Amino acid sequence: MGRVKSVSLFLCLLATGCGPSTSLPSYAKYDLDGGRYFVEIENTQGGASLHSNSRGEGKVVTEEFYDFSWGKTHHLRIENGKLTIDGADGGELKPGDRIVVKSSGETFVNGTKR
Repeated sequence: MGRVKSVSLFLCLLATGCGPSTSLPSYAKYDLDGGRYFVEIENTQGGASLHSNSRGEGKVVTEEFYDFSWGKTHHLRIENGKLTIDGADGGELKPGDRIVVKSSGETFVNGTKR
C-alpha cells in the first residue's frame, strides 16, 4: 500500500504541479563602471531606477555616487565606497564587490549579510 501512495504522489507532482514551486527569482543586474561594483536586485515587478555619477583622475576614482530605488520602499546608495541600505549603514565596499539585494531588502556583499 505504501508503494501505491508514493507512485500516486509522484504522478500528482509530475502531472499537476501540486508540489512546491521550483521557479527561481529573477534579478536586475548592474555592472557599475566596468566592474567597480556588481549589483543584483531581485525583481519586485514594481520597477527600479538607478542614478549615478563618478569622477576620476586617470584610472583612480576620486568621487562616486550610485543611487538605486525599487519597489516602493527600498533604497540602496553607494557614496565614495560607503553602502547605505534603506537608510541604514551597510559598511565599506571595495572595488569588485558583489552586492545582492533580495526583494525583502536583505542585502549581501560577497555572500555575507549586511
